[in-house]
Amino acid sequence: LAKVYQKSSQWDKAKTAFKKVESLTSNHLAAEARYQIAEITFSQSKYNEAEKLIEDANEKNNAHPQWIAKGLLLLSDIYIQKNDLLNARAACEAVIENFQDDKEINKLAQAKLTKIAQLEQQKSRIKPTTKSTLDFNNN
Repeated sequence: LAKVYQKSSQWDKAKTAFKKVESLTSNHLAAEARYQIAEITFSQSKYNEAEKLIEDANEKNNAHPQWIAKGLLLLSDIYIQKNDLLNARAACEAVIENFQDDKEINKLAQAKLTKIAQLEQQKSRIKPTTKSTLDFNNN
């Protein structure tokens, strides 16, 4: 039911349903529910709240590495929105380093890392120079 609400953008109903799942179980469904609540909060552009939720979820999801990896990727998205590219990069690199066996997660992390590199380049105050400006022997 929570996923149905989520797909139809009924955020409050989805959160309520996911919270119910989390309260009724402690298995992988609870881990996913915690992640989904944070993701919905992110979708609502509540970045600070989403960050706290996913950090809490990652603490509780220690027996569910897939949800920790997805949580780190969500943290990366949050950091991008908050213009904190250094931590966004670190979150992706942590996934790549620690979840090498999960090809899907690794592919997502690599794609986000590429996006972060592009954003870093766009925001860089150092402009590319031509060879002639670096050639001191001709001056």
